[in-house]
Amino acid sequence: MPPRPELAEPRKRKDFTENDDILLLKQVIADEPFRHGGGKVMDKWDKVAEVLLSSPA
Repeated sequence: MPPRPELAEPRKRKDFTENDDILLLKQVIADEPFRHGGGKVMDKWDKVAEVLLSSPA
């Protein structure tokens, strides 16, 4: 039986910088993930996350 995620080692939380916040805000303004209906909202938020994770920090 695989280990249950809730019992796994807790991950250390990331301390986001002011620059991280600005990058997130700019990406949300560009992608407008909250404007998409029909079950696509989470897909759009996933895209925001992909873009931010792939950008150099």
